[in-house]
Amino acid sequence: MVSLTHAFAALSEECGQPLVLIVDEAQDILTTQNGKNILRAIRSAIEELNMGSHHGLRVVAVGSERDKLAMLAQKLKPSFGDEGVRDFPLLGRDFVEWFCRHAPVSVRLDVDQVEELFRRYGCRPAWLGAGLDALQQETACDLNDAVGVMVSAMADHERNVVQHLLRRLRWLDPLEFALLRVIAAQGRECAPRWPRTINTLQIVLAEDGNPATMRVDVAHVSAALETLREKGLLWRSAEGLYALEDIAMRDMLKNAGLLSAATRQVTPLFAVTD
Repeated sequence: MVSLTHAFAALSEECGQPLVLIVDEAQDILTTQNGKNILRAIRSAIEELNMGSHHGLRVVAVGSERDKLAMLAQKLKPSFGDEGVRDFPLLGRDFVEWFCRHAPVSVRLDVDQVEELFRRYGCRPAWLGAGLDALQQETACDLNDAVGVMVSAMADHERNVVQHLLRRLRWLDPLEFALLRVIAAQGRECAPRWPRTINTLQIVLAEDGNPATMRVDVAHVSAALETLREKGLLWRSAEGLYALEDIAMRDMLKNAGLLSAATRQVTPLFAVTD
């Protein structure tokens, strides 16, 4: 039996230089007991390789949502120390310049215009990819207006993503629909099972046109949380913390007019600060 720590130590000695462990979709480590075991093993390896005669271990944890990665960073801080854990920067102009250089040879892309477009859609490479796919398929337009083609393609992509989300929401029951919107509106400060949040849910349900006799309690909310997780709309850590599966869902719901004043009306129980 060889532990992760022993394996990394042997590799460190063989290479004679620091190792870098890259973990994609790292927030998923927090969702299962097996993930918690992996996290303990990584922490043990960090502490072993960054001490004594070894050459060091660095961990690059990337994923789809920074708030969830921040939870993971908190778990790693005891091993690295506060100064050893740093935010991975968002992709910026360097990436946009690289993207423009690797566009089809026949296409001229203005870096400033593409950068503005990139930021408009949340610095998501996949969305630029949708625009690039449209350029590669385009044969009938003037490719000197390549950015215009990308703008149209990315707007279509956004419309399709939103329509797909709205179709999924139609299959939710009234409480699930209300709860998802309250969580989206209130973010990390939402306390779904607390009385004031339950009062908010009652108001939102009434605003949606449900009977005033429809009552909500902690058991109903707990069941709805799990159903939303099973449907891929909420993410849950192994410690029972919930968050939107995709943070972009908040903007989609807001732009669709689904985050009314009622969904935001609860005063937070306490402030969560970074």
